[in-house]
Amino acid sequence: MQFTKNFRRFDRHQFMSLEVRDQIGDILRNELYTDQGVTPAMRRLVTNELNGLYDGYLYKSLLLDAMRLPDPVRTKIIEIWLICNDYPEGETQVF
Repeated sequence: MQFTKNFRRFDRHQFMSLEVRDQIGDILRNELYTDQGVTPAMRRLVTNELNGLYDGYLYKSLLLDAMRLPDPVRTKIIEIWLICNDYPEGETQVF
C-alpha cells in the first residue's frame, strides 16, 4: 500500500485478527519493558505508534523506529508492521 502521508488508514475491525491484536498487546505490555536496550524515549514513541494500530493507523515511522530497537522486539514490530501494511486501505468505523 502506498503512503500519501506519514500514515495510512485501514479497517482494523475487518482485517486485524485476534492473534495480531494479542501480539501488539504483548509488545506493549512486556517486550518494550523487559528489554533493557529500549530507552524510555523510544518506548514512548513506539508505544504511541503501536497504539495507533488499534485505531486503524499504520505509521510509516513505526518501521523506521523499530529498526533502532534491539532484537527480538525489533523483529516482532517489523513483522506486525508488514502484516498491517498488507491490509487494504480504508477506515475503522467508530461505533
